[in-house]
Amino acid sequence: MVPESMIKLTKLNRETFYLNALYVQQIDSTPDTVITLVSGRKMIVLESAEEVSLKITAFYQQVGLAPAFIKGMPSFQPDEIDAE
Repeated sequence: MVPESMIKLTKLNRETFYLNALYVQQIDSTPDTVITLVSGRKMIVLESAEEVSLKITAFYQQVGLAPAFIKGMPSFQPDEIDAE
């Protein structure tokens, strides 16, 4: 069972892993998607910056840390994003 604070992502070698969404500080496209954690550690993933952002937003909506509707951002359920 995956803890609720985790989002599913894919490493460059196509291995999936779960990242604690609460520790994400920044997401960049360089053109690779680089996630910077609050610890300063950087991770490169296959998902686009937009996909990662949507997964994090869905997590925050699920736990009530963000409104269900953020202007300009569609509302997604985590399962809808992972299914793509």
